[in-house]
Amino acid sequence: RLSSTDTKGTTEYFKIITKNCNITTEFSFVAFPNPNNGIFTINANAEISYNIINNLGQSVDNGQITTKNINLSHVSKGIYYVIGQNNSKIITKKIIIE
Repeated sequence: RLSSTDTKGTTEYFKIITKNCNITTEFSFVAFPNPNNGIFTINANAEISYNIINNLGQSVDNGQITTKNINLSHVSKGIYYVIGQNNSKIITKKIIIE
């Protein structure tokens, strides 16, 4: 409890105020470098499930991560999509393998 006493010895007590703060952080992730040679990093600000698909919708890699170095040097050059999901939110990032 906070109080203040002035030079005359008078003490004043202050009312207690509470505030409920609901802080939510949206998850996000980056895939870099982009474009790349098939070796890149996924870095997320929270644990996510990820799936990497080719332009035919076929999965080429998946898992659960916060940060991971990915090696897709064995796949064909082209455009791929990294789909990250945390709870009910889904984010898709395009990557290019040259």
